[in-house]
Amino acid sequence: MPSSVQTQTFFDATECLRHCKTLRDIEACFSQQATDAELSEALRQRLSEFEKLLHELSALGCEKFVAVDLTIVRGLAYYTGFVFELFETENQGRALAGGGRYDQLFEKLTRHPMPAVGFAAGDVTLTDLLNKYHLLPEYKREADVFCVFEETERDCALRCTQVLRHENFSVLYPFGEAKVLSKQLKKAYAEQPRYVLIFTRELSACGTVQVKCLADETTREVMLEEVAEVLRKEWD
Repeated sequence: MPSSVQTQTFFDATECLRHCKTLRDIEACFSQQATDAELSEALRQRLSEFEKLLHELSALGCEKFVAVDLTIVRGLAYYTGFVFELFETENQGRALAGGGRYDQLFEKLTRHPMPAVGFAAGDVTLTDLLNKYHLLPEYKREADVFCVFEETERDCALRCTQVLRHENFSVLYPFGEAKVLSKQLKKAYAEQPRYVLIFTRELSACGTVQVKCLADETTREVMLEEVAEVLRKEWD
């Protein structure tokens, strides 16, 4: 069990590293702690790799966007070298992306060695940033057709959906178990499609589907095999 002196020494070293902003700061911090020759050599090698990376980033014109931060901890165990996180230039909020080197991962999966580096972006943090600066374009999903159906007619509705999509119509339908047509219709109206197709057992028995045009609230029955053709003629 470590003594209180050892614990304090470790704590002091950790605090020292947390405040390092340059390679010289890191070197000075470790020089106070590293008395073992092997540790000193490992430190020199690591600092050399750090310096090379920073020089290459500088050559790319990125130096003003890079800061040394030894407090970054990535939670995945396959990282083998430098790790990094990306923030907006004001350095506020959570990281927009994070990643690092994982040189041995590919070899572990395929038995073929390959150096690798990668990162993943956060969709929520990126969306928040775009909203903050009013850069997120307004998105409105526009459906041509929305299909609603009694549960017994699900297969019929899905077949019709595929036919219409094949004809380049954008088609939506409710997921999950379809129980109440009125609730499905409410959802359909919220999407504001051009047409709503209604499939019921009674209509299917006649080989038809009800087509409702939301623009003028008119409805009519159309033969199932003619739905795409009828909608195409009205579309044109």
